Amino acid sequence: MSYEIRNPRWSSETSVDVEWMHPDFGWINFTAVNGNIEPWSREPDYMRDIWDGLMRGDYGQIAPQEPQA
Repeated sequence: MSYEIRNPRWSSETSVDVEWMHPDFGWINFTAVNGNIEPWSREPDYMRDIWDGLMRGDYGQIAPQEPQA
């Protein structure tokens, strides 16, 4: 499946904040997480698909994490 993703930015060492064009809700904020999702998990496929696409560079370069104030 293809996803429309924009503005990826690292939010931690294992997560990336993005804007995702959700099929039902339009543009939403979404955090993709590098979780070791087991094959039997009930997590939706989009969670792994978006993360994998981010790591492949499908949505462009991931901006660095913003410094904490």
